[in-house]
Amino acid sequence: MKKMKDIETPEATPKGQLLELTPFVAAAIADSDGAWKELETIRWEGLPGLEGKEKGAGKYGAFYRQYEPRRRWRCLKAEALIRLYDAGGEGAKEALARVLQKGWRKIYSYVKGAPELVDFEKFYVALMRKGEKISADKSKGLFPPSSGRLRNAHKKDMLDGDFAVFAQSAILFGKKVNGQGPCFNMVFNAHLCAYEELARNPPRRHRRRAAARKTPRKTKARLRSG
Repeated sequence: MKKMKDIETPEATPKGQLLELTPFVAAAIADSDGAWKELETIRWEGLPGLEGKEKGAGKYGAFYRQYEPRRRWRCLKAEALIRLYDAGGEGAKEALARVLQKGWRKIYSYVKGAPELVDFEKFYVALMRKGEKISADKSKGLFPPSSGRLRNAHKKDMLDGDFAVFAQSAILFGKKVNGQGPCFNMVFNAHLCAYEELARNPPRRHRRRAAARKTPRKTKARLRSG
């Protein structure tokens, strides 16, 4: 069963903050042709328990309302697989691994081959260089990101799914992410702000329901900032 993992973060990131990974990972899978096709194959193969989780999916429905209908539907299917993995469903870990590997081979391979404390900072900078291949071994020879490269980081879409998949892959392999560095701080806070903004201003049909909740529900698909 997937467990919440602590992450070493810079002082600029408030300690103890939680980031719900599930909606970001689900949205990333919905957007990736390779990952979605693999999920379709898994659904066709009949993964035990997946159909039941699909019927119960929708906890993050308010988050998905910002997308067009087809993408929302895909998000719900992807969420079902993540929820099945959370519940320790038979074959769910292998299925999720297949999906992530198909959609993000570079990230998946790097995290799989990395030590128990996965370095995020140098890999993310290398990821911004289009077409560059990087492994855990190669990353050892990289220098910390320069100020020029950090400026370029702002040009990358921080909500494009790479960060969520990186963190989900680490959880999948039972590893921790080393979040010490400005890139991690920048991307983590971008996700945190996006999630909190939607919680404060949900789509109209979800506002009354959200206001009635005194405290947000917590799931195992979340990431701790420290």
